[in-house]
Amino acid sequence: TEQHSQKMKLMVFVDGSAHADKAFEKALKSTEASDELYIVYGCDFLDHMYHTADPGVMSHDVIDSHRKAQQEHGEKICAKYAEKCGYANKTNFHTQVLATSGHSKEECMQFAEKMEADTIFVGSRGRGVVGRFLLGSFSNYVL
Repeated sequence: TEQHSQKMKLMVFVDGSAHADKAFEKALKSTEASDELYIVYGCDFLDHMYHTADPGVMSHDVIDSHRKAQQEHGEKICAKYAEKCGYANKTNFHTQVLATSGHSKEECMQFAEKMEADTIFVGSRGRGVVGRFLLGSFSNYVL
């Protein structure tokens, strides 16, 4: 790992997948003692809800329930990575859960800009051209 002389803000987007684990490990290895590491979980809870809930019951209570469930899920995932930071004696880290009602890609990038991240780490599933076109790609969006 190349050493840097100034304090850096590094951000890693996680979702609990093996690909996110690899991105996190790379980010953790890239940090120095004075650096800040932001661990960010982003999810469009409405998109998740539309794929898991009965479309006939989209009340405010159901929507709030899904938002809360995604928030809790994100907190559990961030806690797992925070625990890994502790094992690596990394103390200067922050976690952020973004359970959005819009495009999580945009929310995550807005958060990265707000925090003035110097470097962003994100996992890639290795989808082909057609898969990225049909399903989208978070890593391509970040680029």
